[in-house]
Amino acid sequence: MIRKLSCLFFLVFLLVFLSAGDLPASSKGLELTTRGYSIFDGTMADMTFLQIEKAAKEKAIVIFPIGVIEEHGPALPLATDTYEGYVKAKLLKGELAKRGV
Repeated sequence: MIRKLSCLFFLVFLLVFLSAGDLPASSKGLELTTRGYSIFDGTMADMTFLQIEKAAKEKAIVIFPIGVIEEHGPALPLATDTYEGYVKAKLLKGELAKRGV
């Protein structure tokens, strides 16, 4: 089920860009690394409830990446799906920002 949701998220992600006629050039110009102390920098996990309340009143869009912790063979970490979801969400956030959403 989770893998299907992850695939669906990726397909929706691709459709957004295909419909606009431009796929992101491997995150060119988009900062994927953290600026701060944590991968949660700039996310809801790092916000106070007052900041989230304000964002909700402003009808902010929530991008909720989902990833499972599971075996991926001897060469990949258990959190591969989690990292993938995180990067896709960051790419989507950047594209939405570029489009003024």
